[in-house]
Amino acid sequence: MDLGSCREVIADGVTGLLVNGVNEAVRALERIGEIDPRLCRGRVEQCFSLETMVEAYERVYAKIFDTEAKRHDEARYCSAL
Repeated sequence: MDLGSCREVIADGVTGLLVNGVNEAVRALERIGEIDPRLCRGRVEQCFSLETMVEAYERVYAKIFDTEAKRHDEARYCSAL
């Protein structure tokens, strides 16, 4: 199904087939032979390796920490006035 994070995981027509509903899924099965398993594996290794995922989570956490630190600094500054 073409929902949520599917587009992050699947390159439509390359590493899978995104569909909207059961009827499309059934029709997509006829095209499954177009999908190269090596490309699927390569996409997973490139986008979802342990190293890639750790780096992505670290970036997200750093952004959250920076945002919270700025918010707390601003709150302290405003309360000092």
